[in-house]
Amino acid sequence: MAIAFQANRGVPTFPKSVTESRIKQNLDVMVQFSAAEMAAIGALNQDLRTGWGGPKVERNGGTEPRDLLHPHYPFRPEVKF
Repeated sequence: MAIAFQANRGVPTFPKSVTESRIKQNLDVMVQFSAAEMAAIGALNQDLRTGWGGPKVERNGGTEPRDLLHPHYPFRPEVKF
């Protein structure tokens, strides 16, 4: 459903898989959500970022992602979904 939500928002989404059945599943996401459903799903957003985020380095007395200072680093709190 996450792929369908992004598709309904008009966000290009490229799921990765190497298994034929999963590739077919990923292509079968053309579910149309109502405006109320989109709002309800969107309300779940807590502006949290998870995942790898790249290798960590010591900087400013702490540990942070190496690429945090790059202008296109996507996991900053001010970058909205």
